[in-house]
Amino acid sequence: MITGNKSILFTCGELRLGGVEKSLIALLNSIDYQKYTVTLMLSNKSGDLIYQIPKQINVILAPEIVNTPKFSKSSFKKDVVYILKNLDKATSFIKAAYYAIRTNSKIARQMYWSFIKNKIKDQKWTKTDYDIAISYAGGIGIWNQLIIDKINAKKKI
Repeated sequence: MITGNKSILFTCGELRLGGVEKSLIALLNSIDYQKYTVTLMLSNKSGDLIYQIPKQINVILAPEIVNTPKFSKSSFKKDVVYILKNLDKATSFIKAAYYAIRTNSKIARQMYWSFIKNKIKDQKWTKTDYDIAISYAGGIGIWNQLIIDKINAKKKI
């Protein structure tokens, strides 16, 4: 357990200029850091809002395997490049892509998660006990599953 204050983990993909991201930054700026210790897990440390994260927040990066592929039309080229560079994940990707074509990208992400969840190695954040873990990434299944399956928290949202 993180000592002293109540501990909160937020997850969010990137901090671009979107509504979800702006909302998260506003929330982070309203937290009383005398009472709460906050960790923010991102897919990468980039985006227009990255410099607006309060200095009291511990920013960590999610494993790359969680961030890619995204199984959307706009990310197809990036997904293929990632898989070609990581052929050990090709079988999982091909199976999930098959489901994306036959059904939808939500099911594909769930399928991909079922293939990769046991490949995520123990890291400091998988061994930390949080009071609450919040997936601020919205309906993106992989981020939600990461909290459900890999994060130790008394409450998961």
